[in-house]
Amino acid sequence: MNVAYATLGGTPDRNDDRVFVTDNAVIVMDGASAFVPCSVDTGTYVDTLGAAIVNELHDQAADLRTAVRNAIATTASKLDLVPGQSPSSTVSIVRIGSETVDVFVLGDTPVILGFTDGTHQRITDDRIHEDGVWCALAQLRPGVGAAGDGNTAEAAINDLREALIVLLAEVGPSPELTLTLDDLHVPAGL
Repeated sequence: MNVAYATLGGTPDRNDDRVFVTDNAVIVMDGASAFVPCSVDTGTYVDTLGAAIVNELHDQAADLRTAVRNAIATTASKLDLVPGQSPSSTVSIVRIGSETVDVFVLGDTPVILGFTDGTHQRITDDRIHEDGVWCALAQLRPGVGAAGDGNTAEAAINDLREALIVLLAEVGPSPELTLTLDDLHVPAGL
């Protein structure tokens, strides 16, 4: 199987996108940094998870969903990951069998299948709505930030406000920071 690919990293010096190729499968991953400081680098997470998926796919009959689930569990254990405080990644897999093509999509990295008649089919993670999820981010200083999400921009900002209150209570404000959010209540002493 010939595979050609190109990636565009998030910054000029960092790229957490990965492509893994087996004899009959292609795995595309788009790593994302944790929203809070953590001990695991995103690249390490994506490399470890990708290798675990490749290992799971050595069983040619492995169910893709089960293979990814097992690989995530292996990676979480190996890297001592904490839910909500660890990097993440999308995972898309195309596996070619003798008479079938299996596709798995986790996250917002769709697969486009082209057919010999010139048509194509876009396969997405159907848990992601067409409108997507709104995300609001704030970085207090390098490596220290908060995130909020929701079905609307307002919900994401409200979620971010709550996360900032918790974060500021834990790490304190940066001396260079001036933060103004409507209706934000920062506990006394901060």
